[in-house]
Amino acid sequence: MRYVEIKRLPDGSGRVRVHWIVPDQNGPLLTSTSAVPSDQGIKLTPGIRVRIACLPRQDTFSELTSDNGVKLTLRSDDPRAVTCPECQKTSEYQAARRLIEEINQAASVPEGVNEEAADLASVNKDRG
Repeated sequence: MRYVEIKRLPDGSGRVRVHWIVPDQNGPLLTSTSAVPSDQGIKLTPGIRVRIACLPRQDTFSELTSDNGVKLTLRSDDPRAVTCPECQKTSEYQAARRLIEEINQAASVPEGVNEEAADLASVNKDRG
């Protein structure tokens, strides 16, 4: 009987370890081709070269173990899904998270809102 081995986080929470894959034209890993729907039908997008942030030399996403198991490396290209503490410590990961936060902040505060809020605050202050 075959089993699947998935790493958990070292904090004892039971959550699984999800690594961050970084696009890297010289990376040892190749993502699979995927089908993407478009207004012109299904388009195939080729896989891209990547590496795992904390394991840059690892060249497989899964491997067979000597006792008939499969060892999986769970991964994501979305930094928000990453749980691996070692991946989260890399400078590239931290830069990606900062960029996401900047984008979220810019998207949540429409231009001019801060000026309008300041104007309302001064009007209310004058009234009270």
